[in-house]
Amino acid sequence: MSFLSLAMGILISPCSDPDRGAVAYEFRQSKEMRDFEVLQGDWRVQGGGLVCISKNLRDEVRWRRSLPSAFRLEGELTAGTTLGLELTRTGVPTQILFDRRRQSVQVLENGRDLCQHHFEWPTHQSLVLHLKHDGSSLEIGIGGEDRWHVPCKPARGLRLISQRNQSRWDRLKIVPLAEQSEEFAANETQQLRLEDALSFLRRGEIPMARETFRALVPETPPDPRRELPSSLLLALNEWAWTDAEARRWDPVASLLHATRVESEDGTVSLHLPFRSSWSAEVLRTRRVDGDMLVVRCGSPPVEVRASRYDGRIRYWFGEEPRLLFIPGGNPTILARSRYQDLVLEKPGAEGRVSPRESKLALGGRDTTWFELTYVDPTSNAPQAPNVVREYFLQSRGNTHRWSVEGATTAIALVEDELAWMLNSIQLHNGMPAVPSER
Repeated sequence: MSFLSLAMGILISPCSDPDRGAVAYEFRQSKEMRDFEVLQGDWRVQGGGLVCISKNLRDEVRWRRSLPSAFRLEGELTAGTTLGLELTRTGVPTQILFDRRRQSVQVLENGRDLCQHHFEWPTHQSLVLHLKHDGSSLEIGIGGEDRWHVPCKPARGLRLISQRNQSRWDRLKIVPLAEQSEEFAANETQQLRLEDALSFLRRGEIPMARETFRALVPETPPDPRRELPSSLLLALNEWAWTDAEARRWDPVASLLHATRVESEDGTVSLHLPFRSSWSAEVLRTRRVDGDMLVVRCGSPPVEVRASRYDGRIRYWFGEEPRLLFIPGGNPTILARSRYQDLVLEKPGAEGRVSPRESKLALGGRDTTWFELTYVDPTSNAPQAPNVVREYFLQSRGNTHRWSVEGATTAIALVEDELAWMLNSIQLHNGMPAVPSER
């Protein structure tokens, strides 16, 4: 990305659109190109279209904004034989490739063929494209033809692709479908500077990243969690994780102070992600074992629950006549027993990851984890499975269990924030305040 966009601070104003929150491009002005980063080839806005002049094996341009969690995309293509789109998130691309000569659409996920579909469309007419992503599946349509669906993971990035031909987009429009929470988005100028800051950070250019972040937030507002854009808060989370100096500078220092949560007995603490959708409930601890904290994300809905087993007590798992009594101080055996119980209890449960050692060391301790999916019949979308992910670790002879639960798509959307929060867990000296009543 060019640092020139940061220095100039140019406000980009795509075409106004009646759809709320929509971003539309008619490609009639060269300044519309500022929302796109050329990754390969020669792309220009000319003659009322976004044109790829070169004919490389793969030419691509990246949309510099982030896709909403659910969106509708409309496009019009008037030239090019093989071209398409790529939806990206966490390094897993989903490509939708259109072959105008063969009149076919191919969908690939990370290079794996998901489906192919043939359509009929006059070759002399512009190809009118419709996409709709609900967070778990992608609806594809050409003109007024019947739509077809393919599974598709949540996407955050968009790229336009041209393969060995000169393609041309006459129109592109992206409409968010999900209502935003109390959070708000960054404006165009902020978003461009934010993209530069993250680019510097991920390339290891820490001094440039610091300078760019400080220019973005020259003064700390009284309530930064509610007064800063959600995309900026996400970026500040990443900065705080990557650069230790950031934790000593406002607004990161103020955000860390505002998001610190500690259990009632003071034995465990963590930092919430910076977005205001995250909140915590500190539960009263009357005994050593039981729930300590509940952390919730409102958008998308995810729950994290911290519980503790008493190391001096044995807990039963299983069903009659095969009951197992497991000591509360053995996290590995507790994880295996808990996993087996959930597989039996949850409707349609399927194990994704059997109990094993985790690369994530919660509180600096060796951690055992597992993950499974199940179907919630009371959900508005019962066909979309829920995820249960649990972590077990030992602290002063007791076992802590951290449970993460939510819809598959919701978990995928907050994966980075969950990793931040779980990495921030600290275990403190001192026994629980109230001894066990058993």
